[in-house]
Amino acid sequence: MKTAMNSNFLAPFLIFCLICGFTSTEALAKSKPEETSADVRISKDKTKFSDAENGYSLEFPAGWRTQKDRIVNLVAAPLESFKNPNPIPNVKVVVRPIPDGHTLDTISDTAVKQWGAIWKVESDVHSKEGKTPTRRVVLVQTIPLSLGSEHAVQQTKVLKAFAASKDKYYIISCAAYVDNFADYEKKFTEIIDSLTLK
Repeated sequence: MKTAMNSNFLAPFLIFCLICGFTSTEALAKSKPEETSADVRISKDKTKFSDAENGYSLEFPAGWRTQKDRIVNLVAAPLESFKNPNPIPNVKVVVRPIPDGHTLDTISDTAVKQWGAIWKVESDVHSKEGKTPTRRVVLVQTIPLSLGSEHAVQQTKVLKAFAASKDKYYIISCAAYVDNFADYEKKFTEIIDSLTLK
């Protein structure tokens, strides 16, 4: 029974991780944003995004846009980045029910193990910084790309924060190209520090 439960959890989880980290620009270009009842408040310094249905809120820097998404729950990025089908830098938020018998750490460990071939983990810490305790993983991911007959790779650096409430887990993935991740790292940390779970 335990093996079946883990298999039932791992298959959708792996699909989610694949999609969250590796959504093709073609799929994003074709997808139509979902209508949202989320509450977005804009100020000169921050934009607060609240999702009552999924029980969380985050604050984004002024000039960032948020958009509901069919694959991940939310995509946020600087306004100028949304000119591209897959904006980078970006923040993607995924909310899912916690499967029976799993914890924040088992979900985080599963992600790190399953994607070990393409994730090079630089740090993995439990953090009490900010409004919500999180497990934060900094990694470099190498994504193979097919550009017609040419094969290339895209490297991004990602700060992933895993958090959990009573019945849901949250993954906030903050990504930028490796060369300019340092330019966004402080903003990414502030976004994760602003996470509030209801």
